[in-house]
Amino acid sequence: MPGRAFARLLQGKWVVVTAETATPWQDPPDASEGEPTEKKKRSLLGKLLLAAFLVIVLILLLMLRSCSYLSLVTFVPPAVGGQTKDCLTCHPDQMHAATSHAKVPCLRCHTEHPLDGTAKGSYLVASPKELCAVCHGSIGKGYNDSHQHPPFALGECSVCHDVHGTPYPWLLVQPPNRLCVTCHYIADTILSHNLHDPFQQGDCIACHSPHASNYPGMTKEPQPDVCVACHTEIELQLSLGYAHEPAGVECTKCHMPHNAPYAPMLKLPPPELCYTCHGGVQGVFEKASHHPVPSQINCTGCHYVHGSAYPSLLHATGNGVCAECHPSKVASLADTPHDSASRNGRPPGDCRNCHLWHGSDYGPLLQQREVPLCGNCHERKLHPRENHPHDAPYVDPWHKQTMRCSSCHDPHGTPNPSMARKAKDGLCLTCHPGVGVKF
Repeated sequence: MPGRAFARLLQGKWVVVTAETATPWQDPPDASEGEPTEKKKRSLLGKLLLAAFLVIVLILLLMLRSCSYLSLVTFVPPAVGGQTKDCLTCHPDQMHAATSHAKVPCLRCHTEHPLDGTAKGSYLVASPKELCAVCHGSIGKGYNDSHQHPPFALGECSVCHDVHGTPYPWLLVQPPNRLCVTCHYIADTILSHNLHDPFQQGDCIACHSPHASNYPGMTKEPQPDVCVACHTEIELQLSLGYAHEPAGVECTKCHMPHNAPYAPMLKLPPPELCYTCHGGVQGVFEKASHHPVPSQINCTGCHYVHGSAYPSLLHATGNGVCAECHPSKVASLADTPHDSASRNGRPPGDCRNCHLWHGSDYGPLLQQREVPLCGNCHERKLHPRENHPHDAPYVDPWHKQTMRCSSCHDPHGTPNPSMARKAKDGLCLTCHPGVGVKF
């Protein structure tokens, strides 16, 4: 009404307003005016991002569960329900109650009606290769490995497993110690004298992966890792500084993994086995003088076969390996002039200053014929006009052999001066009994 006044609350104060000055009612301005639209945008964007994150997580979980090879597009989701009892009415022989699969509803894997693209007659909701991996995704990862068991590669799980149940572990169609040899006939009567313990017990998976592996032979680990997992003493030998190359890389170069005609699981007996790589040594053992290989000892008499702390895989350093069979000769050499002698860069007193290791044309395992060998260090002693005659035609009646240095001297040492074999005139009178002063 004109001229009528009324009170109005404006910005916290009551103000008298007349009809002439009144304006249409408006709420006080809000400091946040214009922001609600921006907040709504941010809230909507956050919800979208969260939803996308959850979808990605769900997809990753499904992929981990069903393995990367499983096609999520074509796979038919498994059914859930308690229909197993109804199925067993017509299929009573298809399930063993004690197995883990007995708890899985039939329609988890089967459908009442066949689907396009699935195996006819099986009524499976997907191919066996895909279907098994839904629950056994960790095994399905093996489809990416370079070496696969043929039934596994083809998705024919039922070759080894009965999916409905068996009385054997892992739903195997046969006991573990008989299943593998039905296809892999490895042992025969000729080669069964020496059996690898896991093979003898039928424990093939102790060394092999039953489905797939990235290593030849489908072993769980590469050689020699798979072998030293049980043979820990060999692992220690390989760490000593000098490793036999096959032992450090490929154990099956010398050993057979399942059975062998020679212990310990060797392909050939030594030294024939050693000759397959060290053929040059074989001819040396056929020389006139050689170590008694193989009649009395083998290569292992001086060498370790896997690893050693000493070069050439020897049992010891210096003369230690010789002392294992010739302790008295090595002991008598000590504190003699020969103990400090050195030739060809060898250490002082080393047996190899005069001897060869495997075989020689000159006995006993000498590097040269005895007289010229001694002459390398004792040249003046070989002059026949100043010293005792030697070589042909002179014969040592004591030893019944051509006269030589060792006829009178022991190169390994004696308690007598000049390493003579007998003291004083006793040495000479051994060959010259009629010579001397007569009373």
